Amino acid sequence: MEAKSVQKILVISVGGSIDPVISSIQKNRPDRIVFVCSDDLETAQGSYRLIPQILEQAGATDCCYEIVRIKEIDDPVVCYTESLRIIEREKEEFAGANLIVDYTGGTKSMSAGLVAAAMDVPGVFLCVMKGLRADLRQVQAGTQRVRLSRTDATYVQRQERLLATLLRRYDYAAAKELIDQLIQTPDLPSEIESRLQRRVILCQAFDLWDKFDHITAKNLLEPYRKDFYEWILFLENIRCSLALLKGEMEATKLTKKMHGFEAVEDLLLNAERRAHQQRFDDAVARLYRAIELTGQLLLKIRYGLDTGNLEVARLPETLQARYAEREAARGKVQLALVEAYTLLAELDEGCRSVWKRWENALKNLLQLRNYSILAHGFKPISQDDYERIRAKSVEFIGEMLRAANVPWPDNWRERQLPVNF
Repeated sequence: MEAKSVQKILVISVGGSIDPVISSIQKNRPDRIVFVCSDDLETAQGSYRLIPQILEQAGATDCCYEIVRIKEIDDPVVCYTESLRIIEREKEEFAGANLIVDYTGGTKSMSAGLVAAAMDVPGVFLCVMKGLRADLRQVQAGTQRVRLSRTDATYVQRQERLLATLLRRYDYAAAKELIDQLIQTPDLPSEIESRLQRRVILCQAFDLWDKFDHITAKNLLEPYRKDFYEWILFLENIRCSLALLKGEMEATKLTKKMHGFEAVEDLLLNAERRAHQQRFDDAVARLYRAIELTGQLLLKIRYGLDTGNLEVARLPETLQARYAEREAARGKVQLALVEAYTLLAELDEGCRSVWKRWENALKNLLQLRNYSILAHGFKPISQDDYERIRAKSVEFIGEMLRAANVPWPDNWRERQLPVNF
């Protein structure tokens, strides 16, 4: 049968009683039927043997049909897996057809597997035959009526549980992709659609923040400023911090709620998110950048010095000669991480004391980073390596900033990106 001629498909489980199956076929009037039946067992014949009788009594002998036989009829996992395969195949092959899943017949595991599979596929109608019962076993013949219900809302709710798992991993990109799929579910209740629209924008915003696109992230968050005020304020402060580094803003313009090193906080928090995802090489790369940025900002804010192009004339006369030689040889002076802190130690007594205590230990830690695949080597960073580097990096940054009289907060971790929204 051509796919375009199939407007309605019935996937139905078949047990020992044929009356509800016959009624379902007569009332649903499908163009195609997939019978999910039990196979022959040592102790009993399979329900697939009943199909000719069912089709004849339902007046559907001309209907296109298929029989699927399940051997492990009491294994809910097997029943679910086979049911899901059938439903997804029918949805793909007959994309324009209405798909009805009737779980009235069969074993409990067959019914449970069929229902669970239907709820994992959007755009499916669940069908059950209802009627009067003389006992707790079966509906009385002749009293059956069809009850249809859409699985879409249930499907979305189940997928939203997966969404919560992705968010707990700070996997905003995967969460956004999942929501994009859910929003395409037909006939969603308006309250669910509104909730998903909000969540997809927030996921996009935090994914962009995760990728250091602070400007676009802030623009997306602005309509939700009331709910995310603290994060938007943090974003604004990060942008100011980076503006200080680029020379686009004077340190005197900092507000009372800023210390100027919010971009360092952002890197440390980003490192923790990467570690939460077991991406320890990425996490250590961000820790390295946080240490480097701390030195760069200290030199820029306190002395107006740019490590990317050092103005030798701004240095004390006692240091100018040494750096002038490098400037003459290379055209400009650029300072790597250790060189930046060495210069900072020569300029600031408090920083000198911290650098003297930390220089060798920090170089050893940075060596681990240099062996990483993201730097100069091929050795992956282990979780233990990361934990050691993280603890020392955070301690060093805190000591260096406090030595420079920067009001570095102890509670910076509280600004971690949200996972519940």
